[in-house]
Amino acid sequence: MFELSNVVRFVSMLTYLGFIIGSISGFIEISKDFNLCEMFICIIVLLTNILALFLQLTNYINNIITNEINILYASSLFMLICSLLILGLSNIAIIFGIWGLIMSIGISVYAIFLNDDEQVQVNERLV
Repeated sequence: MFELSNVVRFVSMLTYLGFIIGSISGFIEISKDFNLCEMFICIIVLLTNILALFLQLTNYINNIITNEINILYASSLFMLICSLLILGLSNIAIIFGIWGLIMSIGISVYAIFLNDDEQVQVNERLV
């Protein structure tokens, strides 16, 4: 019923949504006191997380990376970078940044101990 890979995928999508919320709260903080660097961080985090969420929802990432372990490592590295970027934006972003750090470590540990090195199913209609 609940496979661990589906749970990890769901938690990573929730983390991407948290990063989007953190970047939006960063925009609110910027409206009070303008900082160009924080604005660029908010824009980068918002756009890349919308793209990552789209890739996860449509399973298009399976066409780009065909190994499940490599998908997990790429997702973990992306979460680590985004969580470090949003840590200083606002109070809400700090919470999602720490959550992203924890999820990044958790996904990497799951990828390390994943035994089956199988290829993901590529949907032929999307290719």
